[in-house]
Amino acid sequence: MGLFDFLTGRKEKRSFDFGPGSGMLFNNSRSGVKVDEKTSVGLTAVWASVRLLSETIASLPLNVYKKEANGSKHVDDSNPINDLISIAPSPNYTSYTWRETMMNSLLLFGNAYACIHRNGGAKPVGLEFLNPKEVEPFISDQDNLIYYNYKGEIKAAAEMLHIVGFSFDGVLGKSPIQACKDAVGIGLASQEFGSNFFGQGANLSGVLEHPGRLSDEAADRLRVSWNERFAGIHNSHQTAILEEGVKFSAIGMPLADAQFIETRRFSVEEVARIFRVPPHMIGDLSRSTYSNIEQQSMDYARYSLQPYLVNWEQELNRKLLSDNERKNLYFKFKTTELLRADANSRADYYRKLFEVGALSPNEIRSMEDMNAIQDGDEHFVPLNLGQVGKKENDLNQNNIKKDGKRKK
Repeated sequence: MGLFDFLTGRKEKRSFDFGPGSGMLFNNSRSGVKVDEKTSVGLTAVWASVRLLSETIASLPLNVYKKEANGSKHVDDSNPINDLISIAPSPNYTSYTWRETMMNSLLLFGNAYACIHRNGGAKPVGLEFLNPKEVEPFISDQDNLIYYNYKGEIKAAAEMLHIVGFSFDGVLGKSPIQACKDAVGIGLASQEFGSNFFGQGANLSGVLEHPGRLSDEAADRLRVSWNERFAGIHNSHQTAILEEGVKFSAIGMPLADAQFIETRRFSVEEVARIFRVPPHMIGDLSRSTYSNIEQQSMDYARYSLQPYLVNWEQELNRKLLSDNERKNLYFKFKTTELLRADANSRADYYRKLFEVGALSPNEIRSMEDMNAIQDGDEHFVPLNLGQVGKKENDLNQNNIKKDGKRKK
C-alpha cells in the first residue's frame, strides 16, 4: 500500500468540500454575475483592498530575532534563515514579491501555500509558492494529522507553509470572495450596467415617434440607422435631422438609474467591510474628515494588519524553526516602518521613547539609517523623575544643604 493509499484509504476529515471555500468551483451570484477570485479583482474596490493589504505587509521588514542571555534582542544577521525570509525565499522571488503573492492568495482564496525545501540538515533553504487551487489540505484518519495533496503528491505539514485565513476548523480557509459573492456580485453588476449604459446610451435616452404606422422592416431599419449614427459615448452631442414627421422625445433618467452612483459607492463600502480596511484608503472619501482619517489609519494598523502579522509570525515560527531554535529565535515584522512616510509622527515616536530612556541617540540614528555618534549609546531620563519606591535618589541628594541638612 502506497503513502497515498495509507493516508486516504478511509474517508478524511475535511474542513468542507473543495468548492465554495476554495475557489475550485464557482457559482453565479444572485445578481446573475459570475463571481470568482480572479474576476473579482475587476471590481476596483476589491483590487484596491487586496493591493493595500498585500503591499503593506510585503513592504514591512521581516527578520529573525535572537534573544540573548542578558535579555537583549537583535536581528540575527548571521542566520541563513534571516536571509531566506528577508531577501530571497526562492530563486524566482524577492522577499517583497513572495510575500505580496502569498498575501494575494490569502486575501482572495483564504489560503496561502508555500512548499518548504530543506537541505540535508533539515534546515529551510527555499520557499516555493504554490497555486492555492492545486493544494488540498486534509486530516487523515490514520494519525489525525494534517496532510496536503498537491497534484496527487502527499506532503506532510512540516513540508508546507500554510497561512490560513478565516476558517471553520483551522484546516482550510474560507475564500472571502465566495463567502460574500452576492455583495461582490452587486458591485460587478453595477459596473457592467454602467458600461452598458454609457456604451449604448441612445437606447435609454428617449423614443422616436412617427405619425403613421411603420412596418416591422421599416421600424428595424430606423432603429439600426439611429443607433449607428447616435448610440454610444463616442457619438454623443451629435445633431440629428429627422424626416417624415419623426419626432424624438427625451426620457428622463428613471429613479432606479438615478441611484446608480449611490449603488457604486455602497459597493465600495461593502468591499471595505469585507476586507476590513478604511474606505478612505481605497479611494472613498465621502465620510472622511481631517479629524477622523488619522484615527482610521491607526485602526488600519491595529485591526486590519495586526491579525495578519501575528498569523504570519506564528506560522513561520512553527514551521521554519526547530523546537530548540524557538527557545531563543523568533520571526518578527517591524511595524515602525509604517511611520516612515510620516516625518512628524516618526519624530514624535522617537522623542517619546527617548524621554523615557527606552531609546538611545544611536538607536534612533540606526532606525533612520544614520551613522552612530560618539557617546550616543547612553540612555537619558528627565532629571525630575526618580525610581519608583526608591527613598533616596540623585535629585534628593542635590537638595541637601551644605550643612548636611535636607531642604524642606
